[in-house]
Amino acid sequence: MRITVFWPSKNFIQVSVTGESCDLMCSHCQGRFLKHMAAAESPEELWDLALEEKAKGVRGMLISGGSDRTGAVPVLSYLDIIKNIKDELNISINLHTGLIALKDIPKLAGKGIDTVSFDIVGSPEALRNVYGLEVEPDYYERALSEFERHGLRVVPHITVGLDRGNDSGEEHALEIIARHE
Repeated sequence: MRITVFWPSKNFIQVSVTGESCDLMCSHCQGRFLKHMAAAESPEELWDLALEEKAKGVRGMLISGGSDRTGAVPVLSYLDIIKNIKDELNISINLHTGLIALKDIPKLAGKGIDTVSFDIVGSPEALRNVYGLEVEPDYYERALSEFERHGLRVVPHITVGLDRGNDSGEEHALEIIARHE
C-alpha cells in the first residue's frame, strides 16, 4: 500500500463551491474548514479563479465545499468547467464529493478528475451522531465499486475519532477500503 500526503500550499489550493455555506453544519466541522478555502460559488467563478491562480503558479486544486442535506457536496454543475480547467490549464483536480448519490458517480467519469477524495465512516451510529444522516449499510462498499467501475481514482479518508473521540468504526472503514483498489 502506498500512502501519499498532499499538503495545501500556494501551488495547490483549496476551493469551496459553496463559499462558507453548509446545510449540514455537523458537529465535526460546523463549517470551520470552509472559512480557509477560496470561494467559487458558480462554474464561471471557478474558471476565473483557476485562470487567476494558474498565472500565480498553481498546479492543483482541491474542489470541495459544504454539504447539502443528504451529505453530498454539490459539484455536479461544475463538471464541465472542471474538465476545461484540466484540459486547458493542466491543473491537477482533486474532487471531494461528500456522500455522492450512487447514480451520480458515472457523471464524474471523463471530466478530468485526477483524484476523488471520499470520506468513509465505518459506523452508522457515528453518521447519525455527527452528521444526522442515515445511509444504507452497504453504501460505501457500493460507492467504491462504482468509482472503480468508472475508472475513477479514489483517495479514501477516515477521520479517526470522528464521533467525539469515540470509536467511529475506523476498523470497519479500513476493511471496506481493503476490499477495493
